[in-house]
Order: sequence, then C-alpha cells, then structure tokens
Amino acid sequence: MISPELLALAYSLDWLIGDPAWVPHPVRWMGRMTAAGERLLRNMTRGPISEFIAGLTLTLAVVGTFGKQK
Repeated sequence: MISPELLALAYSLDWLIGDPAWVPHPVRWMGRMTAAGERLLRNMTRGPISEFIAGLTLTLAVVGTFGKQK
C-alpha cells in the first residue's frame, strides 16, 4: 500500500509538471478512438435503440482494445 506522504508527493509532482504533450499516452489514444468511433457511429444511428447499440459497440471496442489482458 502506498503511504500518504508518497501519494501527496506523486500528486504534487503530477500537478506541477503534468504530462508532456509529446509523450504518447494510452488515455489520449482512448480519447481519439472514442471520438472517431462516435463520429462514425452517430451517422449510422436513427433512434434510441440504434444509439444504444452503437454506444455499446463503441464501449466494447474501446475496453476490448485497451483493457487489461491476462
């Protein structure tokens, strides 16, 4: 378990320094995949049921792509 002091130090460093924009990061990739998938799937939906199916499909695609594999 992480100590409160180490957690406070890590949080402070992240707040001060942040993530450089040039470093590839999986969260950025997830955001890009989600945005592109939403743009694509929104054009295909025609009602609440198809929107639900499109959202479920996109969720499964993103989680399946970036989820932890055993």
